[in-house]
Amino acid sequence: MLKWFLRCGGVCAALFLMLAAHAADYIWLEAENPTRENVTTTPADAPNPQFISGGKWLNYTVGEGDVQKTVPKEGALFSYDFTANTAGAYEVWMRQGFISLRKPFQWRIDQGEWKQKNSTDSTPDMMRLAEWVEVAWLKLGSANLTAGAHTLQIGIPLLPDAYTGAG
Repeated sequence: MLKWFLRCGGVCAALFLMLAAHAADYIWLEAENPTRENVTTTPADAPNPQFISGGKWLNYTVGEGDVQKTVPKEGALFSYDFTANTAGAYEVWMRQGFISLRKPFQWRIDQGEWKQKNSTDSTPDMMRLAEWVEVAWLKLGSANLTAGAHTLQIGIPLLPDAYTGAG
């Protein structure tokens, strides 16, 4: 049976924002603990958890026949509140799994414009956690942040095949 793998288009293990000019200035977010979400998730145990920070990751799976009944019409939305101590241009990265099942998704910071990530975008530093389970870093892009409070949002739109395990 095909299922919808949110997993941020796969499994989302960590979100990382790094001030490009100062590698010591970074913000680390555990993806399995969104501040807000419009679907219900529970942090899932990762295979070989020693390779995943906290040993858990965000995992949201919906059976093929339940997508229309379960997934909100705006798709799944995950919000992460964070504070930037230093203003500047940050690189935004996501560590995600099941790279071969990754689906298109969107991201934005605060109320900025949604930016698209596609299943064909490069994922460096891929490693295998278990049979058929790989994890890699995906550069989302960059963001100019002021010092202070912000929100990172990850959105998986409700598209015809975005919620199946098919490529």
